[in-house]
Amino acid sequence: MEIDAAGVMPAMATLEVAGATLRILESCRSLWLFDPTRMRFRRLPLGAHIDTPSSDRDWTGYHGLDLDLVAGTFVVGLNPDGTHLLRAWVHGEPCRHCGDVTAEFSLSALRSALSPEEAAL
Repeated sequence: MEIDAAGVMPAMATLEVAGATLRILESCRSLWLFDPTRMRFRRLPLGAHIDTPSSDRDWTGYHGLDLDLVAGTFVVGLNPDGTHLLRAWVHGEPCRHCGDVTAEFSLSALRSALSPEEAAL
């Protein structure tokens, strides 16, 4: 998702899949699919195909979704009381939250960062 000049995230994307209108948010590591008609959601790893068939067990019920476009966050309410919540950052380009979370290290570089006692393990 692109961040506009004012630093505001766009609204979530909408997609028709198997006759259902899904709302999609991308966090730094997951795609979140929301089915507002059936009040359920599912998380997929980034890069997964959204239209992959799923069973009802792949979905989790939710009671509320709060999206803060300015802060770039969203909160999923899992129960009616609002005491069980999932919070995530909306991924944007450029992303101020995830940065470069994946990096390559050589085994020798990792060993050199350890003390001799730790490297012997």
